[in-house]
Amino acid sequence: MKLQRKFYKILPFLWAGLLTACATTSPSPIPPPPYNNFFLSLQVDQPVYAINEKAKVYVQSTKDCYLSLYDINSANSITQIFPNRFASDNLIQANLTYQIPDPKDTFDLLVTGPPGIEKIWAICTIDNVSLLPDNLIDRGGDFPRIKGTRSEFNKVITKNLAVVPRDRKAEATVTFRVVRYK
Repeated sequence: MKLQRKFYKILPFLWAGLLTACATTSPSPIPPPPYNNFFLSLQVDQPVYAINEKAKVYVQSTKDCYLSLYDINSANSITQIFPNRFASDNLIQANLTYQIPDPKDTFDLLVTGPPGIEKIWAICTIDNVSLLPDNLIDRGGDFPRIKGTRSEFNKVITKNLAVVPRDRKAEATVTFRVVRYK
């Protein structure tokens, strides 16, 4: 019994010491995740296109940046639709909506098929970086065609974007359906 009484007498002191130790030991701060306020918005003017119909693409960025647009059709053929031979200046300004093609442009984005799901991948970088090596680009036509497979294209783009800091790049995709007739 005497032992228990002594323990109860020192218990408040142990408790106070524990509270003091906790109060004086500051926890290690957890750094917040890096904040990225660089976003890219991408839309097309309709969800379904017939083959040989003209498409319009709308893009907006939260920062001034260099824009590249890649069209990946249902057969996995890849075309760089912007910049192109008709519109080579791909620097866009922040918070403005761009229509591609612009009404003043001398080209159209003609949907050529084949029928299926088509995807546009937009990539914007603050610095004008080369996303693809020249040996993967066929510049023979109005719109550069990407050589190789979709897998090779994705691998090269991903590798080249990996060295660009997260707050200096933005990406967006949009898909639409291509049909023979409407």
